[in-house]
Amino acid sequence: MREEATSEWEGMILFGLYTGQRLGDLATLRWNHIDLQREELRLQTNKTGRSVTIPLAAPLLN
Repeated sequence: MREEATSEWEGMILFGLYTGQRLGDLATLRWNHIDLQREELRLQTNKTGRSVTIPLAAPLLN
């Protein structure tokens, strides 16, 4: 299925797989949510409003 996805959807699939976040939260990500220096993703979840910091897995960094 991944080979049939557009590059945008492939990124969404990978971010979902490696972060465990909901599709709606991933769809609203912006570059300022990603800290490449610290290798972290920071966002506020839509469902609970909770702020989360998630380490970025190596495949996402690549």
